[in-house]
Amino acid sequence: GALKELVIKNGLDIGFAFDGDADRCIAVDGGGRVLTGDEILYICARYLKSRGELAGDKIVCTVMSNGGLIKSLKTAGINCEICGVGDKYVGETMQRTGAALGGERSGHIVFSKYETTGDGILTAVMLMEAYAKLGGLLKGYKAFAQVCESVPVIDRESAMSGLAEVAAELEKELSVRIVVRPSGTERVIRVMAEGESDENCSLACKILVTKIANKN
Repeated sequence: GALKELVIKNGLDIGFAFDGDADRCIAVDGGGRVLTGDEILYICARYLKSRGELAGDKIVCTVMSNGGLIKSLKTAGINCEICGVGDKYVGETMQRTGAALGGERSGHIVFSKYETTGDGILTAVMLMEAYAKLGGLLKGYKAFAQVCESVPVIDRESAMSGLAEVAAELEKELSVRIVVRPSGTERVIRVMAEGESDENCSLACKILVTKIANKN
């Protein structure tokens, strides 16, 4: 919020925010739009492709990346290799596929030409280069509605029991994509629902969150 206000108030082209160790970067464009890792991947993929530096015309993203990213990149002639959540999996998939770019929605972006892990300062530099060369950074990009929740649980394994079947049924009935996964670091289950209808995403997420909570 503070960065958005700063950018708009001062008429800046773009502003950047980093986490504590600066391996992640999130940006705000001149119009006040927040650029998550998904938007950054879209921008940088198009920029690298325009320079002939996007090996195989593909990038790596995780299951939590917005489906709109994948669809928008496909329209631009770029494919996505999808992996599990975590910079470890992004790095491994990039190495296996030879991808020049990969990252997560959190703003952890990897440029294999320069680094083997995320570097927020490098991400900011690449975004500024893209801005200077491409101008309309998000031209052709359209995100899907996405709702995410984290549910505290006592036992992650038992809480996951039966959720896959419920999620599959909701995906079919509500035309949404659902990801339900236990956190690797906290006693929580993370639920994400995505689709063209924000209302359906919210409903799917609410049903799953309630089901998980009732297991405790």
